[in-house]
Amino acid sequence: MSTSSAPVPVPGPGAVSARSGASGSAGVSGGDGATTQPSGKLEQLKIIGGLVALGAGLLALVVVVIVALIVKPDTTGGAIATSATGVIGSIVGAYFGVKIGSDGTQKAIDAQQQEATKAQVFALHASPADADAVLAHAKELIAAQRG
Repeated sequence: MSTSSAPVPVPGPGAVSARSGASGSAGVSGGDGATTQPSGKLEQLKIIGGLVALGAGLLALVVVVIVALIVKPDTTGGAIATSATGVIGSIVGAYFGVKIGSDGTQKAIDAQQQEATKAQVFALHASPADADAVLAHAKELIAAQRG
């Protein structure tokens, strides 16, 4: 350990050094590993956008079914309504599937950035004399993870 009395700068939660070139984390991790989600206007827009997509899909479905049953009250109207239900349901389902996938990807990126920040803080506190041994150990661990 270093015995110098100069204060060591410690980055804040979600901060990333200039060397990495990455942006800061969207979520902020506490010491217990829990992540608090940002509560900005962008998140509110995402929620409202999802509800609008769901509402628009349901409204289109109801309109198609009503029009089909009014125009063709026999079995043809039922067939039109059934096919419209399948198509509109598939489109709305695909939208939410893509949305969930992209949200999961963003959470994984945020978690990776938080872990990178923690590693940088640990590196700031490491003794310069131990740097070569630490880098060698890190390379061994990376090689073992890759198989």
